[in-house]
Amino acid sequence: MIMDIRQISLDDWVLSGGGAQGESYNHKTDSTKLLKLFSEQINRDEIIGEVEISRIASENGVPCPKPGELVQVGNRLGIIFQRILNKKSFCSAIAANPDCLPDMARRLAGMARKLHATPATDTRVPCQTDFFARLLDRLTYIQGSMRQELENALDIAIKQETHTLLHGDFHYGNVITDGQNDYFIDLGAFCYGNPHFDTTMLYFTAFFADEERRVQDFHINGETTRRFWEYYKPAYFGPDAKSDKELCHEMQPYFLLRTLFFDNALGHMPIFDQFREMILTL
Repeated sequence: MIMDIRQISLDDWVLSGGGAQGESYNHKTDSTKLLKLFSEQINRDEIIGEVEISRIASENGVPCPKPGELVQVGNRLGIIFQRILNKKSFCSAIAANPDCLPDMARRLAGMARKLHATPATDTRVPCQTDFFARLLDRLTYIQGSMRQELENALDIAIKQETHTLLHGDFHYGNVITDGQNDYFIDLGAFCYGNPHFDTTMLYFTAFFADEERRVQDFHINGETTRRFWEYYKPAYFGPDAKSDKELCHEMQPYFLLRTLFFDNALGHMPIFDQFREMILTL
């Protein structure tokens, strides 16, 4: 896809934060603009795809900052988004005020329930199982019995497919609030599919993430993320929610496929192989 890309200077912007993919900047004189500037190693097609899929998400009623134009700073690509004034991610809000954790967990559960109940009627919204099928084809170093387990997991996910909207990279760092309204952000993986795909992502960040990486990316520790899950689970699944053990067993195929997301996003690490082996014991 060919898109117009305007070269801009960071002289007009001030750094506001950073993450795994790059940094974000606020415009110095226009308070309505935020720049998400990607690291050089992020694939160009993925960035262009995020512009398009973010627009599709917005057009489908997902509460999110409206994406604008694609821009370039030197060799790096960026996207200008609508800036949400006085915004904080849910995890930053919790880090600043731990007492708000129960409310934040319940609010995210409410957003998830609404999103996961929304039919994907727009044919431009991609399919999550198709995405993981492509990843499995691409990650040829996974072989033997583990590849068979992943193929079996994909077959199960295809059979259990639902045509409802998903965030795709769902956790408390990818939702923000301005104190009045809450918004999803980082919708580059927006898609449709079984809600278990989103739930397993949240569970991974709460229970399985490396502690140093968790604090670096989310500003909260493992004890806090596990408390978040304890409030989130009954708010999302209802007061009669299954035990974690039952839920994890039910979601085992989705956990396995979710590890491919990490391989693709972060590069292959031995810990992902360990995750896969551990998941098979759930």
